[in-house]
Amino acid sequence: MHENRKSMKYYNFEIMKLSFYCKDKAYQIISLGLLTALVFMTVLTSCNKENLQDSSIPDAISEYQSFYEEQMQSSETKGHSNIPRKSPIWEKATIKNWRRGYAAVIPIDYEKNYIIRSTTSPYTMRLQASSFIMINKGRDGSMNGEIVYLMPNGQANQSEKTGQSSFSGTIVTESLHGEFLASYICKPDGTVMHYVNSDGRTSLKKTNTKGLDCWTYELWQITSIDGGETWSDPILISSHTECYYTPDIYYFEIADDYNDLGGGGGSSSQSFRPLTTDESEMLESVRINISQDCATNNVVNSVWSDLSFNVNSSIATPAQYNSSNNTITFRNSTSINANAILEEVFHAFQNTIYPGGIGQYSMNNTGFTNIEFEAKLFKDIYTALYSGVWSGNIGFPDPYMEQYSNWVYDIAMEGFTQDLMEQYNTMLGYFNQFNAFYGGYISPELNTPLAIIQSKEGCN
Repeated sequence: MHENRKSMKYYNFEIMKLSFYCKDKAYQIISLGLLTALVFMTVLTSCNKENLQDSSIPDAISEYQSFYEEQMQSSETKGHSNIPRKSPIWEKATIKNWRRGYAAVIPIDYEKNYIIRSTTSPYTMRLQASSFIMINKGRDGSMNGEIVYLMPNGQANQSEKTGQSSFSGTIVTESLHGEFLASYICKPDGTVMHYVNSDGRTSLKKTNTKGLDCWTYELWQITSIDGGETWSDPILISSHTECYYTPDIYYFEIADDYNDLGGGGGSSSQSFRPLTTDESEMLESVRINISQDCATNNVVNSVWSDLSFNVNSSIATPAQYNSSNNTITFRNSTSINANAILEEVFHAFQNTIYPGGIGQYSMNNTGFTNIEFEAKLFKDIYTALYSGVWSGNIGFPDPYMEQYSNWVYDIAMEGFTQDLMEQYNTMLGYFNQFNAFYGGYISPELNTPLAIIQSKEGCN
């Protein structure tokens, strides 16, 4: 960027000299011609993406498509053992000019339903909405391909380059065969941590290994059992963890570029938006409806005024709660319903009940299993009382699910009697054992449903 500014100053200086010395009309014509040429050269050499024009060129895209198909003929891969089968949507491909050359950005259609989640993002994302293929043609004519995943964290920072909202979240790049290449963890304060494939690269390790900032991203396959409200048990496709990074305050520009490329490919980063007026009215109607229950009313009155709400069509479930900014995100307008809201509002309530909040119990952290089970149980108790959709993703086999359902009905009718409370750890243990997505992170320190108990204070 500094070189571009120097170039601009140089060209402006040369133009001023030409204008000063060219007195007659002939020289003025030459000066205007040189002025046009110099301005054109400046635009071409600038890396400032505000000066670049997006374009869709079918003839040029065919070259990128040929490269992609040639690369995918190779069966050798160091990436996922079970790569999600995908089809590039070439008719929606665009070509963009950026710092590395000319990139074809291609949306992806996956054969099955896949989701991606990361320890650095509170959201579980639909893979189709959060990923795109990028085939880059360098200035020297060489070509390479990547799969890019964008996982926003729901927070924004201000770009020093544009003064506008800049990407905050995680950007992962893989080879076309699923091998991890690099990632950028973009924090709300504008700092970026750059992770690269650290195999054998000990020079990238931090000197103080006690404070390693490790993170994990996972790909899962899921199947909807009722059109998108509840899902079958997820199947883990791959998991990748990185701990070694190089900090650089200038990497945010690269992260912004990836984010902007994704915007042209239909990626998730552009899909965050506030609620419309109609959606806000729908939300208020749901709030009034669920508040007729005593326990739910206690929960809603405790947290509602401090909550924010938005929409992001890329998330995998109807609604998700972000404890870092106390926000509930809906996938679309139809997700603004009691079934979707109950569990997420209760998560917000948990965030006020457990010391330190529930951010400490996020994915891959001890206590994650406990927090998720308690929230699903709270929703299912409401469902037992007033009807609705049960937590199909509770993950229990049929005999255990019947035992769980009977237990929930008893709690709904009788409250937490001593006998029913004694069964809590048994049900929590089943959840930990059978639910592949949420299980594995149980904490004995959270073996009492404290938030549910407090939600029922003052209720008969």
